[in-house]
Amino acid sequence: METRAFSTLSAKVSASAPSCAYPMLVDYIRDSAIRVCDRTLAWRHTATPIALTPGRAEYDFAPPPDTTVQAVVRADINGTPVQVLSYDAAAAMITEWPATTTVAAEIAELGSEPRMIAQVGANRYRVFPMPDAERTYTLSMTFALKPTRSSADMDQDVFDEFEDAILHGTLQHLLVLPNVDWTDRELAAYHAKQFLFAVTSARAKTNLGAFRSALVVRGPKFA
Repeated sequence: METRAFSTLSAKVSASAPSCAYPMLVDYIRDSAIRVCDRTLAWRHTATPIALTPGRAEYDFAPPPDTTVQAVVRADINGTPVQVLSYDAAAAMITEWPATTTVAAEIAELGSEPRMIAQVGANRYRVFPMPDAERTYTLSMTFALKPTRSSADMDQDVFDEFEDAILHGTLQHLLVLPNVDWTDRELAAYHAKQFLFAVTSARAKTNLGAFRSALVVRGPKFA
């Protein structure tokens, strides 16, 4: 995955905030990139398929470095799509609360073919019900990514696609800071409108599947 540094947008931002310190510029650009990913869910990553472990319900995501998972957008097990639900919704539909066990009798009693997946947090997800040992269940997922708070860059294709939105989002928040010589609330309001238009349009295109395949980052194939 080719990456692009957040600092590459600093010259455009500093044109409206010339005396803003460089580290602050980069922080605001990163924050804006995170907001764009939050609102559009357009940065997609197809993970390496994994074989689920009998009796194990909870697993860790394996996103690319310096990213975190915003949402699971698609999942299938052995090629069959499974439901992607909230954790509470999935738990309410399963009468036996999913557990993790290595006891064969408990796996046979409580395990079954997983039919749902739910994100537990930014780093973990759970399959419902927990897998039995009747056969191998191979899980494939696509999830939406966003940069971490400590990242210095992000996927170049995604950054290039959303550069204008990231720029507008940066200036929207930077230009309303009090007690600085670059404050311009009128200009900030303009950038806020442009940011809203850009992310709304991007989310609509994402929902229609209209974004270029370049926005999907694929992991290596499962061996």
